[in-house]
Amino acid sequence: MKSLVFLGSNSTIHKFQELAEDCGYDLLGILDDDWYDQGEYMGIPVIGREVDISKFGSSEFVCMTNWYPDQHDPVVIRNREKRTRQIQLLDSSGVQLARLISPRSQVSRYAKVADGVIINAFCVLDPGVEVGAHTLLYDHVILGPNSRVGRDCVMQRWAGIAGETNVGDGTYISNMSGVMKVELEIGAGTFIHPGLYLMRGTEPNEVVSLAGRDLRKIYPRIMAVSEVD
Repeated sequence: MKSLVFLGSNSTIHKFQELAEDCGYDLLGILDDDWYDQGEYMGIPVIGREVDISKFGSSEFVCMTNWYPDQHDPVVIRNREKRTRQIQLLDSSGVQLARLISPRSQVSRYAKVADGVIINAFCVLDPGVEVGAHTLLYDHVILGPNSRVGRDCVMQRWAGIAGETNVGDGTYISNMSGVMKVELEIGAGTFIHPGLYLMRGTEPNEVVSLAGRDLRKIYPRIMAVSEVD
């Protein structure tokens, strides 16, 4: 059985622990500066700090620190910075990155999935799909043929993109959202809010949302026939 080390942690870490086990890994524990003094995180042993990564060179690694594109919450901002630092450490240390691909997903043999990628259950990756390093696909994500998802992206549950679409690095596509038109460019750093389906591309770092005063619509009530004099 292959051994695995999580770099960082998150509140849903047991989901990824079970995924690692489904993929045939023996999870040794976590390297996390924030939790090292406690000795464990949610029952999983914290076996070292980030600087100890070279001590576990015979194991494979994957980054577990979550990120979310919020520019106001200091905790979220700190976690994003922490994840960026940890990914840089993984890339520069020369350790082997794991690929956690659920056996309950359908990944074409003609797809290319980089090391460090996490693919949860019931995802579908069509032929010609490419997924960049450190990207996270939650459950039920669908990637159309010859589409590309860059590095360090997140696609949440039930998200999807049509074929021939290019998703730039660091993009976050929320729950029940997607890109429904083929051959589009989604700019790096795009943030698509939940429940939105795009028929156009985006600019780098664009936030796609229906929130905001200018987009609020109020429709007049249509009276029933019995209410009309």
